[in-house]
Amino acid sequence: MNHFEREVSWFLEQNGPSTSTQIHYALRHRYYIGSVKEVSNRIRVSPHFRKIDKVRLVGASSRYKAALWEVNKDGRNNERNE
Repeated sequence: MNHFEREVSWFLEQNGPSTSTQIHYALRHRYYIGSVKEVSNRIRVSPHFRKIDKVRLVGASSRYKAALWEVNKDGRNNERNE
């Protein structure tokens, strides 16, 4: 588990299931982690996390869906059944 994955894992254990946007905003002040899209991609390919749902969010000018992530306890790869 690399440094990014450890930080995300710690955040999810403290706060429960969270969206990529929530993870990005919580960790961006600690060190540079890139954009929300990059955070989503890095979480998606990691075997340490799994997507549990999608939630609808409302932005300033649009509505969109965001993935809801949690720590993967069983070690299997994530999101293969969207």
